[in-house]
Amino acid sequence: MQKSLLEIFLNDLTLHCDKYLPYFPVYEQYFSRYRNTDLTFVEVGVQGGGSLQMWRQYFGNKARVIGMDIDPEILNRRAENVEMFVGDQGNIDFWNEVLPKVGTIDVFLDDGSHQMQHQIDTMIKVWPHIRLGGVYMVEDTHTSYYLDWGNGLLHGHTFMEYSKKLIDIVNLNHWQGMITPETDFIMRTFGDIGSVQFNNSMVTFTKGQPKWIRPNPYPNPLG
Repeated sequence: MQKSLLEIFLNDLTLHCDKYLPYFPVYEQYFSRYRNTDLTFVEVGVQGGGSLQMWRQYFGNKARVIGMDIDPEILNRRAENVEMFVGDQGNIDFWNEVLPKVGTIDVFLDDGSHQMQHQIDTMIKVWPHIRLGGVYMVEDTHTSYYLDWGNGLLHGHTFMEYSKKLIDIVNLNHWQGMITPETDFIMRTFGDIGSVQFNNSMVTFTKGQPKWIRPNPYPNPLG
């Protein structure tokens, strides 16, 4: 009988792994169907290396498990049979370099810097590389509410507020009324979001079929 992810986390790891226990039912909800398949799994922010060890054991030997971290020392804490990329998720050039090497992604987990713009920019860059039916998960989103991080409840620049805007994409084919440059960009970047789920300190997106996209009433706001 296969061990649960929580059992692996509690009993089997030899490298450090720091995960919030309420995350584990959400992990199982979205990740269990990928066990013993040839998925491509990517985690940004792997700290002590134990999470990659955990994912490797959980998903099995067929999986391609990839870790990314800004700290070069992570190469000295490498779990067996995983790939590693060192770089700054807040640097667009890093994504331009690494994403062609990674290819299509089944599951992407952002446990990186937890900085608001990093989380938003990472999703904008990575989302097009998520496979149809795939999962994009951001954890530790409680930093959106931390005053000492320059954030707070309903602060407009946070990842949580950005995520709330993406809820409307689920009903994109029913949109009527004014389209602004911001909603036009969101529509064209994330028009294939299939679902959005909020849990304590987590937001999870799944990729569905692209929805009908109306003609563009605005020039690209990014030029």
